[in-house]
Amino acid sequence: MRPISRFFLTIPLAFGVFLYAQETHLQTSPAPALCDPDTFVPSPALEVLSDTAGVDLRQYLRDVVRSIRINWRTAIPADAQPPSNKAGCATIEFAIEKDGKLTGMKLVQSSGDARLERAAWAGITASSPFRPLPEQFTGESLGLRFHFLYNPGQRGHLVPIRPGSGEWQSASAGENAGSGSATFEPQTYNGEPVYRVGHGVTAPKGTYMPNPSYTDRARKKKLRGTVILAIIVTPEGDVGDAKVVRGFDPEMDQNALNTVRTWKFEPTTKDGKPVAVAINVEASFNLY
Repeated sequence: MRPISRFFLTIPLAFGVFLYAQETHLQTSPAPALCDPDTFVPSPALEVLSDTAGVDLRQYLRDVVRSIRINWRTAIPADAQPPSNKAGCATIEFAIEKDGKLTGMKLVQSSGDARLERAAWAGITASSPFRPLPEQFTGESLGLRFHFLYNPGQRGHLVPIRPGSGEWQSASAGENAGSGSATFEPQTYNGEPVYRVGHGVTAPKGTYMPNPSYTDRARKKKLRGTVILAIIVTPEGDVGDAKVVRGFDPEMDQNALNTVRTWKFEPTTKDGKPVAVAINVEASFNLY
């Protein structure tokens, strides 16, 4: 049998035009993308979709996250609390207008549990209206994407302590509970914003993407599995950062990580300008 490894780029966020109409009910059409709480590792938990034009919104975003988390926790259903600790995930996009009014809500990712979706939805709607946007922000509205993660680590998967360090630890059930406790400031790389595909950001196109090879140990043990990595593609088309978000064997995970770091892409653009973009990569190892 010949060992084969295959890579897939996964864009975990739905494409489409951002909706700027006030919604008072949970939007379910078109159907949101499905997310698996085992592999749902957003970074950061709150993403800024709008161009901030250099305005420092960190304190404003902290206040937004704090309010959403408080209201969300009061709406979490009983079976997602101890002792049941049901796992799940959801992603909602919305916008805040200059006066703090909530608009444009839509569910873009869900684990398929309507009760978890409603709790996440309520966390945002109960926080409205928000404080008015800072005067320095000149945009018409601030587009945001919030990731809700219920009870991470319930299945005992491993996460790297430091990307590329080779050190691993079990994800704690209380760590980043609800995902809102994770980093919520706009993700940056070398001081520049990192975008997700959609809303004028094109998907990266690989120009050099070799597959990782099996190690002798993995071949002898006939290991099979899938590694999911989160990477940042720089404006120059290089892989500027990469980390394992779900692995199946530390040695094979590191092998996949080392290979992905050599990849090259055509520059990703937003409105015609090269930008850094965050994507997920899935590596499947099989023996045929």
